[in-house]
Amino acid sequence: MRNFSVFISMTTLFLSSLSLTGCASVNQLNSPLSLNKDKNGITQSEAYVASFPEVTIEDVALKVNRDVFKVGDTANVKVYDVDNLSAPYIVDRFGDVNFPLIGSVKVAGMTTVDLQQALTEKYGSKYLQNPNINVQIEAQDLGRVVVDGAVNKPGVFDINRIIRLSEAVALAGGLDEDANGSSIYIVRTIDGQRQVTEANLKDIRKLGSPDPQIIPDDVIFVQDSAGRVLFREFLRTLPILNSAVILSRL
Repeated sequence: MRNFSVFISMTTLFLSSLSLTGCASVNQLNSPLSLNKDKNGITQSEAYVASFPEVTIEDVALKVNRDVFKVGDTANVKVYDVDNLSAPYIVDRFGDVNFPLIGSVKVAGMTTVDLQQALTEKYGSKYLQNPNINVQIEAQDLGRVVVDGAVNKPGVFDINRIIRLSEAVALAGGLDEDANGSSIYIVRTIDGQRQVTEANLKDIRKLGSPDPQIIPDDVIFVQDSAGRVLFREFLRTLPILNSAVILSRL
């Protein structure tokens, strides 16, 4: 597959200095995706699951350590019973937020709990009696996902929220003319184990199947209808692809 080959070649070149080899194994289930030993004698296997559980944005933020404010993030502050103090506040290019009454606060590097405590102390010391304050983070970006295989623009894409499979495919320019829309694989690492689920985009578009969630570090592979690059072959590249996702976040 032309796009797949180009993307893998570029990624391999980018990471060649790291000398990454092999493929992490996970508990093997009875699955058509289980792999036997390859020509190098390496046993590779995947845990194949029917679907991944639904998650919340809070679950994902904690998983990818996005509970720390940085420049460009938004602090959604709720001061109960004080509507004129409750608002979204953007962390400026210096890492600060200018809050009403208390002025500038260095927010970059703080967690939501840190900022909540700081605001409670500052407002409580002079302006409010026993303030009840809640802070949530709206991160500028949440992480990145890989979309590869029979799509028009394979690559690594930023996401700032939980998206759906159909959206991820759209980010990659949609399915190409060789795509098998009924055979799309999503690879996710859960508790250190690499797990795979299969989705049918044709059914999703007909509203016949749920549109799976896509979260940071997921890898999506669209099968070629001609079978020129099989999913088993693609699995062998995942250590490189996953490293590309990690390095692109540094």
